[in-house]
Amino acid sequence: MKNKLLMALAVFLTYYFSSCDDIIEKDLTDNWVYGITPQDFAVSDDLTQTFKWEKVKGAESYNLQIYKTAKDYNTIQEFVADTNVKTTQYMHTLKPGYYKWFIYAQNGSSRSGMSIFRFQVDSTSDVSNQKVVLIYPIDNKISDSLLQTFSWVRLSAAEQYNLQIFESGNNVALFSKITTGSSESYTFQKKGVYKWRVSAMNGTLTSPYTERTLTIDTAKATIGVPVVVSPKNDTTTIRTNPVVLTWNGVSGASSYRIEVARDTTGTARDTTANAAATAVSQTYFSTLISTKYYWRIKAIKNGTEGTFSRWWLFRRNP
Repeated sequence: MKNKLLMALAVFLTYYFSSCDDIIEKDLTDNWVYGITPQDFAVSDDLTQTFKWEKVKGAESYNLQIYKTAKDYNTIQEFVADTNVKTTQYMHTLKPGYYKWFIYAQNGSSRSGMSIFRFQVDSTSDVSNQKVVLIYPIDNKISDSLLQTFSWVRLSAAEQYNLQIFESGNNVALFSKITTGSSESYTFQKKGVYKWRVSAMNGTLTSPYTERTLTIDTAKATIGVPVVVSPKNDTTTIRTNPVVLTWNGVSGASSYRIEVARDTTGTARDTTANAAATAVSQTYFSTLISTKYYWRIKAIKNGTEGTFSRWWLFRRNP
């Protein structure tokens, strides 16, 4: 009987202390992050670098910093990236030159020591093993605008870029353009799910495509944005109260929503008002003199809200 009680107690204590380890965060102070690639003093002709490191037990995330330096690795010339990563790798496209990357692990209560690695990206005209880093639109973005501007990071060895847009399920490009720039605009004709991709080119050499998905929601896109008439931006000569806000109507609108605020974040909002479909003006009682007010308006069509106009500033003087 005594042996059974001792065995049960041992099992309980084992479970108890293992549970405590899960509850109490590990102190990372005496830990270091071991880098895998690029290694210290590595030389690479790949402009697109994948930073990899070993997992640190107890870490919730890793802070990675990248700097471009002089040849001696001591003089910092350019800040490249400062990012918080939950995985154990990060990809970034660089220019030829010398670099340092710093990394440390962290959790809610502690952080490890900072590891430092130096490496060189050698100049190359071969883009076939490079990857174009896309900037905007972000992957899987849902937009209410038919007009989209696609942008990406330049590769130093690239002479041109090929942008292609495909409708979901269709392998024939809806739009294709070769450009020397790092952005291009396109107006979609209808709602839908689309794929867009970009590759870099240098002579006969071409990089692999980098792609993202974009959804156009025309329920909003077909609702026009009201054009503000008065008070226009930075109007400071208003001496009447109430202030009359006016705009040009939007075809098919069933109502309008007007916001007045003390800042352009909308957090210091003074009022939100609705106007009828036939309205082209709204009165607003300004309670403070010589105070900046911002206002904007959007159309609503059959319950679907359109896009706000940009904020316009006005100030009422005595």
